[in-house]
This record gives sequence, structure tokens and C-alpha cells, in this order.
Amino acid sequence: MIKKILLIFTFLLLISCSSEELSYDECDLNQDGTTSNLEKKHCLPDNQLETIPGNLEEKSEENQDDYLIEEEAEQKESLNQPIFLTTMTHMEGGHNDDQSEFEFERHINQLTFAMDLADEYGAKITVESEKPFSKANTIWDNNFMQEIFNRGHGVGTHCDIGFKSEGLSYGDYVDQLKENKELVDDLIGAENNWGCSGAGSALDWVSGLQEAGFIYVNGVVGMHLLAIPLDERPEGYSDSAIMSGGRYHDHIPTEILDRTYLRMLSDANDFEDDGNGLIVSAGSMGKLSAISEGGYDSGAYIKEAELSSADIDKFVELLYDIDDQRDRSKISKVDLYFAVNQWKENEEDHLRYFFEKMQELEKEGIIKWATQKEVVETYLDVI
Repeated sequence: MIKKILLIFTFLLLISCSSEELSYDECDLNQDGTTSNLEKKHCLPDNQLETIPGNLEEKSEENQDDYLIEEEAEQKESLNQPIFLTTMTHMEGGHNDDQSEFEFERHINQLTFAMDLADEYGAKITVESEKPFSKANTIWDNNFMQEIFNRGHGVGTHCDIGFKSEGLSYGDYVDQLKENKELVDDLIGAENNWGCSGAGSALDWVSGLQEAGFIYVNGVVGMHLLAIPLDERPEGYSDSAIMSGGRYHDHIPTEILDRTYLRMLSDANDFEDDGNGLIVSAGSMGKLSAISEGGYDSGAYIKEAELSSADIDKFVELLYDIDDQRDRSKISKVDLYFAVNQWKENEEDHLRYFFEKMQELEKEGIIKWATQKEVVETYLDVI
């Protein structure tokens, strides 16, 4: 009788002890039937980590979370899409094309040079217009925006509206966005003019852009954070830091991989995908001429820089890194900004080198040239 009691007590003790420890099966966080060292690191108590070969003890907790997210992303179904490579050239609000036919023709020559060169390599540029250039197309009786579109390149609206516009009402903000859009609509048709580049404001730009008739926004920068609640912004992006501390033109989202993914926002409460609403197509890496100086980093806005082969080589390296780490279940876009005066013949050698390297990456399946609108169309096809 005593032996039976001892056996029952021992059995119960074993059950009790085993229930206090996590098994490796319980650490199968993504439920794929296997338990990686990374999953064990996230699941097991610290006193059991020394038994796991190759644990990530030296990594910060934040980095461990990133690694787990990447591992889980690999389990998602790939869209089998390359990185979409786009450009932005802004015909700025400060230009005087509507006042000077000479200025208008000079810009046309620069854009023609850009398209001729891009065409040789199967590349595409996107031109987005503020009021002066849009009006000049009509004033000087030369619908060059239509010619850009007819040649297979991208067209859209540029919106220098909403930032540092003290006293601007939401209604006036929407009216100004509509004005910019309608000027471009009249040149190329509303069906071809889906997007606005810019419009960052403390006003609700997510709703405002949709009310104005836009489907997507690109050129997303620090000033767009002004409408986002402070506790949902990245660290260091207070109103004063954005308005007067030089962070108004930082690339947003701040994390590079996250920046490349398209998303939908139904409101300006945060930058998390809502599954409906305005399409946010960011992906900006800044100017190609600033890449070698780290201009692709969020807080490294570099206004002036000379283009060199080092910029192009660094950009190739950056694209390989993005392609290696990105979530292939999402559409990824990378965007470069070229001011209109950067399309010049004395930079032809560097520009040819750039287009040649991109042509090589396209043959490898790393990137695919697209207009801003084409990326959004692909995104809508797969969501």
C-alpha cells in the first residue's frame, strides 16, 4: 500500500514539474511544425537559453523582434514581383513657366533629354506638375504633359499645399488640391491623373486628398507627420522639429523596408495599413546624387550634391540589400528624385552609367521600371 502511494505521489510530482516548463512545441510561434532557435529564444525562460546552440542573446530585444517578423514573413506567399523602381521630377510651384515661354521651353528640352535617354534603356520617368507648368502648357499652346504620357512615361500632380499655411481651413485646403488636380486633368484626362506628390500638412491630408479626387499620394515626407498624433509618430518628430528643426523633408516612413511597402490609410491616425482609403506610395530614397552620402536615410535630407559613380554603385548595393530583406508578400517600391535641372547633357555619362546598371538589375529580376501610377495599378491588382 505504501509503495502504491509513493508511486502515485512521484507520478503527480513529475506532471507538476513538467507543466512549469515550456516545451519546444509550445515555442512553435508560427505553427509551422518546426521550432527554430529564434522561436526558442522568444519563448523559453532565460535559464534554458544556454542549451540552445546559436541563440541571439547578443541581439537587442528590438532586433530580435525584427528577426522574428522577417522569419514569419518568409512563410507568407510571395507575390513574385520585383522591386518597382520609379522617379519623381517636380515642376515646382516656384517656377515661372506660365510667365516665361523661354523658361517653359528650357524645361521641355530638359525633360525631352531625360525621356530620350531613359527610352534607350527601357526606363521610365514620372513628371508631376504644380500650377505654373500646368498653366504654361495651355498658355504657350504646347501640351507637353500629354506628350510625356504618349511616350509611355508617368504624369501626375505636384501639390505644394498645406505646409506652413497658417490659417488655412480644411475646406480651402481641399479646394487648392482640386485646383492643382483639375489643371493636370485638363491636359491628360482625370483617368490618367491619379496621384498627388506632396500635400503634407497638419490638416487631414488623408481625407483631403481623397475629397480632391486623388487615389494615391507619393513624395511622403516629414511634413505629412504633422497630422499624425504625436504618440504615433517616430521619435524626434515633434511639431517644432518638423516646422522649424529641419525635419520637414525627411523620408517617411523612417525605416527603409517599411518605407518601400504600399499601404492604404482611411485616416491620419497613424501609418498602419487600414486596408481601405488613400493609397500611400512612399519609397523615397532622395536624390540619386546624394546616395553615397547616406541621403537615403530618413534624417539625412541633402539638398545639394553632385552626381558621381559612387552614388550609383551605392544605390545598386542598396537595392540588393532591400531585395534580400524585403517581405515578398508585399509590393515594394523604391523612388528617386531628379530635379528638372538635373536632366542635363553635361551629366550624360553618369546618367548613362545609372541606366546601364539599372538595366542589369532589371535583367536579373531585382527591379522593374514603372511610372508612379503603374505601381499603384499593380498594387490594386494584387490586394
